[in-house]
Amino acid sequence: MSFWIVSGGLALVVTLLLARSLLSGGQNKEHPAAYDLALYQDQLKDVERDLARGIIGTDDAERLRIEISRKVLAADAQIKAGDGKTAATGPKAVIGIGVLLIVVVAGGFATYWQLGQPGYPDMGLEQRKSDARELRESRPSQVEAESALPPVPLNSGDSEYVAELIQKLRDVVAQRPDDIQGLRLLASNEASLGNHKAAYEAQAQLVNVIGDQASPEDIVTLAELLILSANGYVSPEAESALARVLQIEEQHPVARY
Repeated sequence: MSFWIVSGGLALVVTLLLARSLLSGGQNKEHPAAYDLALYQDQLKDVERDLARGIIGTDDAERLRIEISRKVLAADAQIKAGDGKTAATGPKAVIGIGVLLIVVVAGGFATYWQLGQPGYPDMGLEQRKSDARELRESRPSQVEAESALPPVPLNSGDSEYVAELIQKLRDVVAQRPDDIQGLRLLASNEASLGNHKAAYEAQAQLVNVIGDQASPEDIVTLAELLILSANGYVSPEAESALARVLQIEEQHPVARY
């Protein structure tokens, strides 16, 4: 209940501030003609200076004085006519304030009712941390994340010749699963085709074959291929690979990112 009281009070304050601005109108603002009046007065001074320096003649100076003086009188008349401005009152002001009240109070209430959680109790920080940990620990695995995605069309390569070469590479790696160079080439080429699952499988095999001597770049590549295969989702498997990189190189920029 206190939430609605505070929210209603804030909405009322905002409405009153807007209503005050509406009622005040433009009574304290300087009349636009005041700027013109100051400009014409400066022009009269310029005429006198030009006459004294011999830039213009007496006849031209007199003609300019008359023309500018007419503008001065017109601007002064506009200012005097606008002095009687009063604040906005009457039915229009009442209607305007009513519209403001509806927009601020009713509109804010309706928006919160749609987007907020009315009646939802405050949740303590520790409870929120606990829920976040639970969600993190129970998040989908790499296989579950991939199975939830629609099939992705693969890049078949620029030509049948390229596709044939990649197939031969697959066959060679299948026959020689410990061939580091072959695994590295296979992972790279599968990734270029968009076949990220086959790419990370080859990269995982490469990292496994190298063992403790695997470089941070090799393991980061594995993590990146896992993430790409899951359409940007960081699975527990990808996180584990990144954690392994940080154990080797604590300040590795890609793994930290």
